[in-house]
Amino acid sequence: MSFFDLSSFACSIEFTKLKKGSRGGKQQLLTSQGYSYVVNKQNIVATYWRCSKRKCPSTVIERDGIYTTNRAHCHDPDETVLATRLVLTKVCSYRLK
Repeated sequence: MSFFDLSSFACSIEFTKLKKGSRGGKQQLLTSQGYSYVVNKQNIVATYWRCSKRKCPSTVIERDGIYTTNRAHCHDPDETVLATRLVLTKVCSYRLK
């Protein structure tokens, strides 16, 4: 099994937050590298995200629009996750109107 350390990438990581990106209609955070996160916990100061793959230890902390990655992923990225989720979110929101 390979591990991917996000801090080792020379390029910057772009984050996209979807209000209803998950199957359950909850917030989802997507990265330009092909990883997705769901909210683990939230308070006034920060939002703590965990990888959407249950056994993966990777987390992200969001404070004032700044994202800090913690821990490496224990799985390969899915490069299509960002495009797929954006399309599905738009289709679902269009269908609800």
